[in-house]
Amino acid sequence: MLGHKRHFLRQRQKEVVRAMISSAVPLTPTGAPQASSQSSGGETSNITVWRLLIYDDIGRDVVAPLLRVGDLRELGITLHMHINSKRDPVPGAPAIYFCSPTNENIRAIAADAVNELYEWMYVNFSSQVSRGGLEMLAEGLSRGKLQSIQHIHVFDRTLNYVALEDDLFVLMQEDSMVTLNSRHVKDAEVEAHLNAMVLGISHILLSQQVLPVIAHSKNGGS
Repeated sequence: MLGHKRHFLRQRQKEVVRAMISSAVPLTPTGAPQASSQSSGGETSNITVWRLLIYDDIGRDVVAPLLRVGDLRELGITLHMHINSKRDPVPGAPAIYFCSPTNENIRAIAADAVNELYEWMYVNFSSQVSRGGLEMLAEGLSRGKLQSIQHIHVFDRTLNYVALEDDLFVLMQEDSMVTLNSRHVKDAEVEAHLNAMVLGISHILLSQQVLPVIAHSKNGGS
């Protein structure tokens, strides 16, 4: 929960997610938007671009409070599927991935490219992907010919939190009280839990474009 001042956190995150979806358009081999998705003046036309949205649990939880099914349709989303579900090829529509940069998700994205499910792949990680993760993705992509793949774009997003209201958010961390206070939890687990919380809070601060005032106990987990 944020302070008494109104922060518009949910609205800010919604704008970022909408822009993330809207920016996924079919591209020519040179990387320019196709004529069907752009007007002669270079601005986006009124022609609807049909898109696919593929998410993991985190991506789903972030989008759910922000955009309803009708909102997704207005943005051209015809199908929205979990990254672990069985998916068939869909030619002619950009695929938008919104997921955390886990090894499992990276392998799934690479497999989709090798199997040439989609022509344009817009990969949006909810937080920064590591160098090792990018190398794993590159290695996975190298196993296929990718003849039907026009473009693959990879983005780091700062969206690792769920904005339930403009002044209310959750960090998607389960069992925080037990993890931070139990004598039976290893130090490495506590540190990993705290790092995940810090990551989520830093994304909130970036969304709000503010600097934090940090108060902590000398002997606590911080």
